[in-house]
This record gives sequence, structure tokens and C-alpha cells, in this order.
Amino acid sequence: MRKPVWLFSEGSLKHRDLLGNKGANLCEMTSLGMPVPFGFTITTQTHLRVPTSQAAYSRGDHGRSEGGAA
Repeated sequence: MRKPVWLFSEGSLKHRDLLGNKGANLCEMTSLGMPVPFGFTITTQTHLRVPTSQAAYSRGDHGRSEGGAA
């Protein structure tokens, strides 16, 4: 799998399939010198993996162990 997180300065419109429309457009605007705050985008593959781990959050288990904060 490719890297899951891209800085806006690393991508472009040619990465639209990988970064999605919004991510690729923000990358392109950054490369054109438009005033875009520093930021990052996650790949569409990463986004599709996240919902499978949402069950823990719906149960209220936010990465904590039984003894307290993780």
C-alpha cells in the first residue's frame, strides 16, 4: 500500500484517484501558489479502511485500556 497521508505540497491533479477530488484540488491549488493553509489529506484507500474500526468509537472505547488512559 502507498503511504496513507500526503501533504498538500506532495500531490497534484494527476493523483485524483488516489487522493479524491478535494485532496487533489487542494494539492493543485498549493502547487499553483494559491493561499491554502498548510495541511494534509488521506488517501481514498485509508478512508475506506477507517469505517471498519469505527465500532470501537461507537462503544465508547477510544483506545483506552481497562486501567485508564492508553
